[in-house]
Amino acid sequence: MRKALIPAFLLVVAAIVLGSTLFREQLAQAASPFSNVIVGNTSTNPVPVQQQGTASVNVTNSSIPVTVQNTAPTEEPYDVGISCSLSLSTDCSSDTKVPAGKRLVIQTISGEGTTDPGLTITDFRLDTQTGGADSADDLLGTKVETDTVESQSVADARAVTIYADPGTSLSFFAQASGESTSNTSPIASLFISGYLVPAS
Repeated sequence: MRKALIPAFLLVVAAIVLGSTLFREQLAQAASPFSNVIVGNTSTNPVPVQQQGTASVNVTNSSIPVTVQNTAPTEEPYDVGISCSLSLSTDCSSDTKVPAGKRLVIQTISGEGTTDPGLTITDFRLDTQTGGADSADDLLGTKVETDTVESQSVADARAVTIYADPGTSLSFFAQASGESTSNTSPIASLFISGYLVPAS
């Protein structure tokens, strides 16, 4: 029995000697605790985090400035008809004012008139002011209907972009050609359509 213990004892001594010399570094690394752990998570598999206890939050700004972006001005529909009488004359004029504090954007103008059969309203003109400068826009009129008593002249509606400053005049002028053949009360009208915006 003693003989069987001697080889076992020699084997243990040899293992201790080899372990302490040849495999010393591998055993030391295996025995040391992990010092750094790297967790790789993606946005589809995040690391769950939960607040422990009560969190204290302090806001140091007493006021936060708010910047207002440019917004489209409020549009107010605008439609007006301006008329003048061609009685005893081949031209006439009339006007109306753009409301104070509002800028007018004209989008459509058209004209029509009723005269005696001998006259045709050939010109419907709108005068406006923008930035102190005068502007004139003409519509050519044509006779579209006539009988023994009266005649109709029109200027077809035209899409435009015309600006008129606050408080300025919208002046309408009408011009007729031909000779009056009766005592009717000829009248010419200009129709304006667009919108008002607050003047800046």
